[in-house]
Amino acid sequence: MAEGAPAAAANERSCRRTPAGGARALARGLVLALAVLAAGPGIVRAQPAPATYVAETVCGECHAVQQRAVAGSQHARAMQPATAATVRGNFDGTTFRKDGVTTRFFRRDGRFFVNTDGPDGKLADFEVRYTFGVEPLQQYLVEFPGGRLQALPIAWDTVRQRWFHVYGSERIDHRDVLHWTRTAGNWNTMCASCHATQVRKNFDAGTRTYRTTTHALGVGCQACHGPASGHLAWARGSRAAGVVGRGFAASLAPGSGRSQVDGCGYCHALRSTLTPEYPPGAPLLDHALPVPLEAPNYFADGQQREEVFVLGSWLQSRMHQKGMVCTDCHDAHSGKLRLAGDALCTSCHNASGPAARPGIDTGGLKRRDYAAATHTHHTKPVACVECHAPKRTYMVVDPRLDHAFRIPRPDLDVETGAPNACNQCHRDRDSRWAASAIARWHGPGRRAEAHYGQAFAAARDGRAGAAEGLQRVATDRTQPAIVRAAAIEALGGLPSRPALAVAVAGLADDDGLVRVAAIRTVAALDPQTSLAELPARLGDPLRAVRIEAAIALAPLLRRLPPDRQAAWEAARQEAEAAAIENADRPQAWLGLAQFALARGDAAAAEKALRTAHEMEPAFIPATLQLADFLRQTGRDAEGLALLRAAERRVPREASLQEAIALALVRAQKKPEAIETLARARTMTGATARTDYLYAVALADAGRRREAIAVLDAAARKRGDRDVLLALAAYRSEAGDPAGAKAALGRLAAINPGDPALARGR
Repeated sequence: MAEGAPAAAANERSCRRTPAGGARALARGLVLALAVLAAGPGIVRAQPAPATYVAETVCGECHAVQQRAVAGSQHARAMQPATAATVRGNFDGTTFRKDGVTTRFFRRDGRFFVNTDGPDGKLADFEVRYTFGVEPLQQYLVEFPGGRLQALPIAWDTVRQRWFHVYGSERIDHRDVLHWTRTAGNWNTMCASCHATQVRKNFDAGTRTYRTTTHALGVGCQACHGPASGHLAWARGSRAAGVVGRGFAASLAPGSGRSQVDGCGYCHALRSTLTPEYPPGAPLLDHALPVPLEAPNYFADGQQREEVFVLGSWLQSRMHQKGMVCTDCHDAHSGKLRLAGDALCTSCHNASGPAARPGIDTGGLKRRDYAAATHTHHTKPVACVECHAPKRTYMVVDPRLDHAFRIPRPDLDVETGAPNACNQCHRDRDSRWAASAIARWHGPGRRAEAHYGQAFAAARDGRAGAAEGLQRVATDRTQPAIVRAAAIEALGGLPSRPALAVAVAGLADDDGLVRVAAIRTVAALDPQTSLAELPARLGDPLRAVRIEAAIALAPLLRRLPPDRQAAWEAARQEAEAAAIENADRPQAWLGLAQFALARGDAAAAEKALRTAHEMEPAFIPATLQLADFLRQTGRDAEGLALLRAAERRVPREASLQEAIALALVRAQKKPEAIETLARARTMTGATARTDYLYAVALADAGRRREAIAVLDAAARKRGDRDVLLALAAYRSEAGDPAGAKAALGRLAAINPGDPALARGR
């Protein structure tokens, strides 16, 4: 990894990073020309030179207090060279044993080493080059050939002073996709952009090597504010009042709209990246796309489940909707809370009146003593966040607050399957006890309104009212945009005319997340509507939306009107640029393969699919897509061999077994296919689809009664559409019209507008 890349080279890369197409480049040129003409006859106003990064120490010339705060922050120490001053773990010959591997930490010639299992599973010595993080844990980075840095999974618990494995008790060996030497542990693609300043990954797909550069390690001033050369010139020059942002490209002040939340959210969100770098002040969805509120990342009520960081939670919060931003609670430079403990919350939530800054809507706040026992109903002091922002622990030792700041609703637990704050403390009781306590405290005036989690839970479980509940949430403008987006996307699995109408309306929503979800759902529900409605989104203001439209329209390219082809091509170039930027990950090659197929280039598609498979042989989606491509091109036997090889690496993955079974059916080996599907039902990742395929195979073999029993059992677990339709068909064929009617009635209760109901009746 090279630090301090020349500014000219960095700017050149910046200019080249988004091939947006000729039309958009021409439009930018036209804007510049008009600006020159507007300056008046004979006057040409010089355009400012592109900003460049400066030495971080220069910031302290004027901002000494702020720079000291940054220097002491976890942001600044997010990544540091491994030295005696920065390494906090015990490297005095200590050992840690897990999954049959004994890892030893030691020093040699003043450097830090670890002896552990490498990519081949054999023990070897690896030198620690960098520390990663500070509290409550510190990880360590090892340098590999090809410019790679890999994060060791055995980390130092800085609170308890011990070594531990970040995957806990989960068994991970060198064949697993989560092994520390694989893509999941790679710093260059997984971590660098948020632990260093001005990162350029510079992955060479041909040699599969990196030339990653950074301006500085850690998150310094310019990581958030952007390159400071313009600001430095302003500060050392006239300090003219009319200079936009005082020489910075954008303002991150609390009243600057979404700029600050988007800037913080780029790193504090689980997301896919679309460009080489996020320029501060730019819309987040021009450079990244956060994961939606869906399983397994989130519980049905929107609480964070997996390691999604905090943006998705914050976007659900009432405080975000009322205008609050990150620095209303956190100091911008130290990252610490502005006030300690409950004082931060009660500065606004109190009896005398809120102390919020201008621009925050506090009109709905009730004035009361929130610290009193009349509110907490606890005899001992209870911190606000214990009830309103319950913690969930990640990486074994890192508890993080849910930033949605919810009102506790244990009454929803049974319906949504989500945890609640009350029972995080009262582990000896259940949610019914907690709900009864709240009902006793607050009486009929307690919060009992419908919650979007109920609709999401009904959809996930296939319960009555799912479709109508999602439609209500999706069209309720009082709901956070990220919630409406999730509801629209979930409607993609519940086809109906009302669902399609909701999705089409979402295409014009003022929030980009909603538009992305709407594109996905329209594409899932109706190709004809996609051709009519999605082309307009190829010119959307946000890159993420344009890319999503290009992906959705790729399978329909031959039917796309000629006057829309150029717009699709421009968006396709942006999508491919995003994939190429992420070409060190197999997922990117799957996307490139889909675009190659859309253009009719089967050779390029196969090459991309094989690249994805070779990069990570244990990545099952790549194996499945390559095997399916081989099937489509008349090489089913080769595809089955590929699947069998993957089975030896990942022997208990249901989706892989499903693909093997279907290949066996096509090879006229139906008894073996049935046995394969029977085993798959007991494996990791088994779903209602696994049961459905097994039942269909049984019915095809004349074992109709067994098929019905399998479908009955599956329907009791979840009201899956395919399961219920197959159950209705088989019961009808078996002379059981009442049973068929019951299955269709169940589907009608879930989604009354399902077009299959008319056919079934």
